Amino acid sequence: MFAQVSRTVSIRDQAEARKLVSALFFSAAALLLVANLFIPSAARADSLTDNMPDSLKLTREGMIGARDILVKIVSDTIFLADTVAGTLLVTIDAQGTDISGFDFTFAYDLSGVEIYDALPGDFLDSCNWEYFIVKRNPRCDGPCPNGLIKVIALAEFRKLERSKLCNTPAPGASLVKFLVRPTGEAPRQSSGPLRFFWIDCGDNTISSVSGNELFISRSVTETDSAFQALAVETEFPSYGGPIPDCFNKHTVNPPRRKIRFSNGTLTLMFENPSPDSLR
Repeated sequence: MFAQVSRTVSIRDQAEARKLVSALFFSAAALLLVANLFIPSAARADSLTDNMPDSLKLTREGMIGARDILVKIVSDTIFLADTVAGTLLVTIDAQGTDISGFDFTFAYDLSGVEIYDALPGDFLDSCNWEYFIVKRNPRCDGPCPNGLIKVIALAEFRKLERSKLCNTPAPGASLVKFLVRPTGEAPRQSSGPLRFFWIDCGDNTISSVSGNELFISRSVTETDSAFQALAVETEFPSYGGPIPDCFNKHTVNPPRRKIRFSNGTLTLMFENPSPDSLR
């Protein structure tokens, strides 16, 4: 009798144990599912926020968008003699993303200041990027600024055997160097914005190394420290990024919202040449 009771209890205990293990298993699976849904990994963050309003994207940057590409025009104050030029940089923090080309358009209206040239940044020079072209005043229909400059760069334009070709910029690496100088009617101090500008859907884009991904704007702010993104406009031309018509989620390979652009301000202070500079 005691053996029968003992065996019965043992079977009952085994059944309860199996129920407990099963319950724990499904609880763990549920927790993993919840974690996967509400605590997205960095790899999934971009796709989860592609259609998120800009206000939410910017307030949640601590968790979402941590791998966005950051491109900014570095605000600067440049002290110039009457015949000396200054340099204004456009830099990138690619957050580990490899890039193989970009197409940027800039707008400016600086009284008494001329942006007379644009040169490849240090990253392009050190990595032997092959193609760099500057187009002044590209065609712009509608209300357009007085000054427009388009810069296009490609790591490889032809398949050549070259050394030191690289595609991963270090944080803060420069992509473009603008050369600025005063014009004849320049006041002793001049200041104004240099901003990213959209004439069509192809402006201000970056290409992946494979060429299979095209990265476009996630947000645009007026300065590097600004929190509120500019409003996305409904028609070109635009300062706020590509218009909604540029997005077609039904295409085979739609562009990815992955770039945070930051506009800059240039301030020029004009000084008379020092005796040393005239020697």
